[in-house]
Amino acid sequence: MGLFDLISDCLNLRFISFLMFLEQKRKAPAGEKLEPI
Repeated sequence: MGLFDLISDCLNLRFISFLMFLEQKRKAPAGEKLEPI
């Protein structure tokens, strides 16, 4: 159970950072290129 919790936490963090990246990309001006992570 502990290992599963750890993996799901990692996936959640990765998913959240991906969502934040998408949000940042959406808010950026169209001409502006963002560096890939």
